[in-house]
Amino acid sequence: MVRMKVRGGSLEEVEPEEPGQWDEGEAGSEADSGDPAEAFDALRRRIEEQGAQIGAEMAIIRQGVERAFEEFDRTTAPEDYKPQLAQIVKQLGILAHDLDGIKKLPVLRHGPDYYAKEMNLAGSSLMREAAQKIEGYSADLRQTTRTLSDLIDGARARDRQNLWLGIVAIAGFLAGAFLALALL
Repeated sequence: MVRMKVRGGSLEEVEPEEPGQWDEGEAGSEADSGDPAEAFDALRRRIEEQGAQIGAEMAIIRQGVERAFEEFDRTTAPEDYKPQLAQIVKQLGILAHDLDGIKKLPVLRHGPDYYAKEMNLAGSSLMREAAQKIEGYSADLRQTTRTLSDLIDGARARDRQNLWLGIVAIAGFLAGAFLALALL
């Protein structure tokens, strides 16, 4: 069996001088003397040696853990999330401002039933206005048709009158020429 011993701030492996010297249940040569004070001193020395060995082992373990953490810190530098967080906070502020503007829209104050009723009223009003305009245009068209019909009828009557006037003028000329020849 090998034991660790502290010498000069480092741990060293120490071999037993005699076979079976450090076996379990070993009392040591001091225990054989029969003096309780010596046995107690031997036990105290042995506990102090083991405490020193355990302390040295703990120091080595602590140094190893510290080196491992230092190596971990060197290999993985902590990422700085401040710019990303600042950008997120800025965008959340913009969204909150926009959302406040949207909340103030009059469209959101009334429910869908209100807008359905308003659209129905607007549609009815639009249809009524369209019907009135069509009726007005229809009346204007009838009036224009009558006026054009009267103008065409007047033009036809003038043409007929001019035709009769022409016929009468030719007949009068012919009758006058015939009379003048007959009288002469």
